[in-house]
Amino acid sequence: MSLRTFWIGLRLKLKQHRWAFMALFIFYLLGFAYYAITESNKVFLNLFFVAWSIRTPTTHTDFSGFYQITIAIFLDVVVFSFLIGALLEKYNPVATSKIIAEHQRNHTIVLGYHHLGERIVEFLQERQKSYVLIDYDVDCVSELINSGEPVVVGDFTEEEILLDAGIQHCKEVFFVTNDFRKAIICVKKIRNLNKNCKLYLRVFEDEFQDYLEGDPWNAYTFSTSHWTLEKVKSWTMDKSGSAIVLGFNHISRLIAEHLAETQNRKVIFIDPDIDEEIYISEEKVRIIQESYTTLDGLKDNCKMDEISQIFICWKSETHFSEALLLIMKLKKDFPKIESFVRIYDEETIPIFQQYGIQTFSTSSKAFEMLQKEVYSNSGLRK
Repeated sequence: MSLRTFWIGLRLKLKQHRWAFMALFIFYLLGFAYYAITESNKVFLNLFFVAWSIRTPTTHTDFSGFYQITIAIFLDVVVFSFLIGALLEKYNPVATSKIIAEHQRNHTIVLGYHHLGERIVEFLQERQKSYVLIDYDVDCVSELINSGEPVVVGDFTEEEILLDAGIQHCKEVFFVTNDFRKAIICVKKIRNLNKNCKLYLRVFEDEFQDYLEGDPWNAYTFSTSHWTLEKVKSWTMDKSGSAIVLGFNHISRLIAEHLAETQNRKVIFIDPDIDEEIYISEEKVRIIQESYTTLDGLKDNCKMDEISQIFICWKSETHFSEALLLIMKLKKDFPKIESFVRIYDEETIPIFQQYGIQTFSTSSKAFEMLQKEVYSNSGLRK
C-alpha cells in the first residue's frame, strides 16, 4: 500500500468516526469551561491538562468526579479504539478510490469501462492526465481500484454518484456505453450540475444525435459503428457477388444495409436475434434467424459458390474460437471468399492475419476518430 492510499484510508476512518470525535470534543469543551470557572489556577495549559484528566483538579465536586471518570472512558472508547482500528481494520480499496476521485479537479470523467472506455482510461493513465472512471461493475474495475486509481463504483445516472466523481469540477465527460435511456437521464443531470463541461456521447440513431447536439445539452455525439463503416466501405468498393453477415448489432446492420441499398448486392443476414420486420421490404436481404457458427451450417443454408465476402460481426469476444475455426475452414474450402472479422482484443489481430483476414474494431476506430474530434484542451487530445 502506497503512502497516499494509507493517508486516504486514515482519512476515511476519521470520517467514519467523526460523530464520536465530535461528541468527545463537545464534552471536553464543557469540562474545560467548568474548570475555567472553578479552578484557582486559571493558566490555559493547566486547564487544558485538567480537562483531559491528565492533572488532578483542585476542586473536588460531584460533577468534577463524574467528569473525570467520563472523559477517561470517552478517550478509551473513541480515541484508542480508533487508533487500534486504523492499524488493524482491513484496507478498503473501493472507498479509497472514491476519495481519490473526489479530489480530482479540471479532469476527464469516463462513464463506462468496456472497450472504448477502457482505451480512453489507458490513454489518460499513460499521459498522466487527471480523470475519474464511473462503472457499476466492481469486478470489471477491480484492477484499477486495487491500484488506487480514481474510480467510483455505481450507476452514473444517479446524481450522488456524479457528485462523487466531481462532476461540478470536471472539464469533459465521455459517455461511451450504448444505452440511450441512460444517456438521456445522465445528460440532464450533468447539465444541471455543470453547464460548461464538454460532453461526448456515443449515440447510434441520427435523430437522437440531432436532439442532443442542440440546446440545452450541447453535446458532441458520435456513432462508433458509423465511423467503422467508413473502413468497411473501402473493402466493399467495386465488389460484386453475394455477402454473408453474421451477428446482429449496430455495425452488422449498417454493413448489411450498405451492401444491399448502396451496392445493390444480395445479403444473407444470419443471427437468431434479427428482427425480421425491419427487413421485410428489403428484397436484397435474406434473413436467417438461426445461429450458424460452423461452415457446415453455412453450406446447408447458403450457396457458397455465389458468396464473395463474409463479415463476422458477433458482438461478444467469447465467439473468438468459433470465428477462428470458421475462418480456418473457409480458407481451406473456399479460398476465394474474402473474410472480415470484428475483434475486441488487438492481440488477436496477428492470429487472423496469418490467414489473410482483415480485422476491424469499432472501439479502436472510434478512439482514433475521437482524438481528432475532441477540443484542444481535452485530456484525449494527442
